[in-house]
Amino acid sequence: MKHSAARLFRILLPAALAAAGGCSIFPTPDNTETLYYDLGIPEPCASEFRIEVAPFSSMTNERFRMAARGRDNIIHGLEFHKWTQTPGPLLTKYLRLAYRDATETASPSALKADDLYHLGGTVLIFESDKGEAKLGLRYMISWGASGEKKYAARTVLVTEKMPDDTPGAFADAMSRAAAKVSQMILADIRAIEKTRGKDAPQS
Repeated sequence: MKHSAARLFRILLPAALAAAGGCSIFPTPDNTETLYYDLGIPEPCASEFRIEVAPFSSMTNERFRMAARGRDNIIHGLEFHKWTQTPGPLLTKYLRLAYRDATETASPSALKADDLYHLGGTVLIFESDKGEAKLGLRYMISWGASGEKKYAARTVLVTEKMPDDTPGAFADAMSRAAAKVSQMILADIRAIEKTRGKDAPQS
């Protein structure tokens, strides 16, 4: 009996030591807080038009997770650094706030159907890549009375440098990219308005 017990001890001891050693190789992970980021609140654009922003859709795969493009075009999703909304709703909210003064101060009763501009589109890229925040989207501007609407569509890619590779720097750079987009769209509407003015009948 003593011989059998000693033999069993020699068999079980290495296994116990291996299990103890395994604890140091795979330590219990620390608790990690998930942080949520938003685009900044924009200053109101100096817009003389009433612009209604329809919900933008998204064609990005990471949804809420911040996305970073790596080597071989691998997209890395940051599990503990997320946006408060998916890219489409984020940009929708930003643009509605950017055009808020024109929308709030314009009197609906004083506006004709063809005085209102409608904006909508799709977010194609919303990621960091080689030290830059990249915002790609296709947007459409429409105007005109019901049944006679005209529209202009455009696809753009806006980039902003990031001072470092932190999530906060990414969020700040993406906010600047969204601000550029809001001014780009406003410039397009002003160009459309000039063309419409030339086409208007002379009294």
